Amino acid sequence: MSTSAFEPATRRRVLGCVLSAAGCAAASAVYQAFGYGVASPAMTWAFLVPLLGGAAHLWVWALARGRSVPPALARPWQNLLFAGLATAAAGLYYRGIVDIAGVDGGWERWFLAGGGALALAGTLGLWRIKPEGSC
Repeated sequence: MSTSAFEPATRRRVLGCVLSAAGCAAASAVYQAFGYGVASPAMTWAFLVPLLGGAAHLWVWALARGRSVPPALARPWQNLLFAGLATAAAGLYYRGIVDIAGVDGGWERWFLAGGGALALAGTLGLWRIKPEGSC
């Protein structure tokens, strides 16, 4: 199925997720280049959060639902999903900064728990929207 079957708003959001993943990868590379040879797996793989959690998730959702869901119904749930993904990515970056600095953190579990809860709520809400014409 081509991307023309997707709503323009969904295509823009998927593109935004891909660009966010590229930005995360670039920021990780720059930050770790100045880390004096110290790398953090959490920061290295943080780009997967917007790529898999955002772009791939919306792509699968759009294939399953297509044009049958009005964008106005999906937008609040997508916003909640993206807020959760951003919070989880921030937690991974925090863990990476703490790893590279060589100190103990502890806040990343709160970032990841809060981000996971928001992303789960957005995902459940998004997939529970009934397509137009269904009961």
